[in-house]
Amino acid sequence: LMTLGHLSLAFHPMPAFYLGLALLVVGNGFFKPNISSIVGQLYPENSEKKDSGYTIFYQGINVGAFLGSILCGYLGETYGWHYGFGLAGIFMLIGLIQFKLSQKMFGEIGLSPKVIENKKASDIEYDLVGPICETGDYLAKNIKINVEEGDLLAVKTAGAYGFVMSSNYNARPRAPEILVDGSNHYLIRRRETLEDLIDLEEIPSA
Repeated sequence: LMTLGHLSLAFHPMPAFYLGLALLVVGNGFFKPNISSIVGQLYPENSEKKDSGYTIFYQGINVGAFLGSILCGYLGETYGWHYGFGLAGIFMLIGLIQFKLSQKMFGEIGLSPKVIENKKASDIEYDLVGPICETGDYLAKNIKINVEEGDLLAVKTAGAYGFVMSSNYNARPRAPEILVDGSNHYLIRRRETLEDLIDLEEIPSA
């Protein structure tokens, strides 16, 4: 869209001018958030290289802005601004072609998220056990769910086992208590810390 916008500005009629501005506005709106997301997805989560990747990314933007202002500005001042915008469109077209040719390098990065279909009910019954107490209590028994290895289960409520029956055995801080009321949620009891566990302890003096 931004390429078409710059190329539209290369023509003299006023309708082409307004069309070019509209394409630039819409195209930039799509470009800005998506290109940053693509750069972030190039690296694993919590990777130390991610900050360096963003640094190189922004350096590239600054270099392009510097050279673009010189080249396009020179054409604009010397031959006319339509030629300057036309040159910007040509360089953006080259960048678009280069991005398309290197698409295989990115894999699924930048593509639309896949729609996850709801799994059909399974006849397999499971007992859901959580390491709440030292022995691990049942959160549910004989429930029918369709799960595979590696799936994550979200337990909406654990009843009394959420905190009352929980244990801080082996210095494991207990989970917080959260009250959910429709779309509102309230923190009833904050997560314990190691300092909370030893706060009431006293070391006898010699």
